[in-house]
Amino acid sequence: MTRIKVAVALFVISLLSSIASFIIFELSIVAMAVIGLTVIVPWLVLITFIYLKDAQQQDHLSYFVSNITSDQGIDFTFRFDENDNKLPEACHILNASLTMVEHMLGEIYASSARLLPMADALRDTYA
Repeated sequence: MTRIKVAVALFVISLLSSIASFIIFELSIVAMAVIGLTVIVPWLVLITFIYLKDAQQQDHLSYFVSNITSDQGIDFTFRFDENDNKLPEACHILNASLTMVEHMLGEIYASSARLLPMADALRDTYA
């Protein structure tokens, strides 16, 4: 959303500078229209592109959050479909991160699971 705000702010600045140049240089109506269109059209295309990209990324993020959370907790087994050609690079990075987290949690569980019998024996001894 910040990128859109920056683009809109730059658009307004360039539009105001164009209007100021119209006043200062006393250009004709046709020249104002041509300069105005050369300023406005590229900015509108850029702002639309940024807005659509942000909306697409927001869709992927919402899909990720809705699939990773459940009533039982966090599901670290969720992965984006890597065969999708339109999948952003950030989703591939999330997949790799989730794989790493799932592996680390498995290692921690395996390491701590062997300590449970010892903890039970100590509890029984000193209780």
